[in-house]
Amino acid sequence: MLKRALIPSLAALALTACAVGPDYSRPKLELPDSAQAQNPAIAMDWWTQFNDPVLDQLIAEALEHNQDLAVAAARVDEAAAQAGIARAQLLPALNANAGYQRGRASTATSTPGAPLVSDVRNANLTASWELDLWGKLRRGNEAARADFAASRFARDSSKLAIAAQTAQTY
Repeated sequence: MLKRALIPSLAALALTACAVGPDYSRPKLELPDSAQAQNPAIAMDWWTQFNDPVLDQLIAEALEHNQDLAVAAARVDEAAAQAGIARAQLLPALNANAGYQRGRASTATSTPGAPLVSDVRNANLTASWELDLWGKLRRGNEAARADFAASRFARDSSKLAIAAQTAQTY
């Protein structure tokens, strides 16, 4: 009787796990044509247009010695590593182990005629792969790539802000 009630419950639970949402798509923004013409991309070395070697030197030193920029660069490296880990989870995993053990038994406790020295060798090879039925791994990979892109943009915006603040102070 309990089995009959358990089967529909398990089937309903399995079917609720199948609800996978649509792929993320960036919302379309309707901007006037003049907005894009007024805001061209900012060059990463915009201050060189002033042709001032003192300003160039000051900004180079500010960018080299700024701790916030060093942290932002480290976060880019961290996000790149996390993206690599997320991408690797889509691939099969292969593990190998090998071992060797040598032992010697006491003559007082060993069975007569049995060898006193024993050798044990072993080797294992395992392969595994997770099927991404519900899209968990693909979504994790997409999220890790998005975090990587966001950390690069954050580093670049920090670099521009430091350069702007140095130039303004100069």
